[in-house]
Amino acid sequence: MSLTPDQVYRRRYALGLTQQQLAHRLGVSVSTIANWESGLYQSSEYLALALDTIARMLKVEREAEERRARREKALAGDARDDA
Repeated sequence: MSLTPDQVYRRRYALGLTQQQLAHRLGVSVSTIANWESGLYQSSEYLALALDTIARMLKVEREAEERRARREKALAGDARDDA
């Protein structure tokens, strides 16, 4: 299933990535991303699968960052209690 240019843009935007960041994660040039979003190039099924994979990876990264922040906050609270 290929994505329409609008779907490519909306998925990238929803992921919070710039064209450059998405290009880096996919191993393609920024112009390739721009061409997919403008409709100059037709996206492939690979792109849809890759965007889904990136979404899962970003979710895991964000969850890990949230856990790390909570842990640091708890440790900072413990340090205040000891003082």
